[in-house]
Amino acid sequence: MVKAIIFDWGGVLAPADTEPAARKLSQIFGSNYQKLKNKIGKYEKENSESKDYTRFITMMEADFHIPGDEIKRALTEIPAWKGFDLAKELSKNYKTAILSDQMHFKTEYIKQNNNLSFFDHVMFSSEIGTMKPYKKTFELALKTIGEKPEDCLFIDDREINIQAAKDLGIHTIHCTDINDLEPQLKAILWALK
Repeated sequence: MVKAIIFDWGGVLAPADTEPAARKLSQIFGSNYQKLKNKIGKYEKENSESKDYTRFITMMEADFHIPGDEIKRALTEIPAWKGFDLAKELSKNYKTAILSDQMHFKTEYIKQNNNLSFFDHVMFSSEIGTMKPYKKTFELALKTIGEKPEDCLFIDDREINIQAAKDLGIHTIHCTDINDLEPQLKAILWALK
């Protein structure tokens, strides 16, 4: 029986930000879209486990000569979507939590611009000091939530994170299309009653 539902942010509660940010910045500054996208992903992964994201900004500015404020704006000004509304509805009957890898400036933006009060727990990598798909990240999440793996459902858009959660016995949904999430949720929650 599912008692807690754990949501990723990008790709689940809100659109993933790397592609739209790279598209926007490449159009404004004439940079190569694919290179921008690849570097954002690479540098973000290297700078999401602490509150210090200056290295990310410094490397992006050096590689693309785009002002850091523009990079930050492109990566943050992406509103939540239907996954967020779905989580709010589910919070009436389940514990809900966020477990997401985010650089600290994105964490701050998300918290300041979205009402996260209906989530029982909010865990961003820049604040908890560990990222998915590491086992210790999921163990920390389970301890924080206070539920057994078999009583939790984890939703993420990345297969590597889904597999890590499955390896611990957590039920999962691989969210590849936000329009499919609600029927997937209904099916799994019904099956695990």
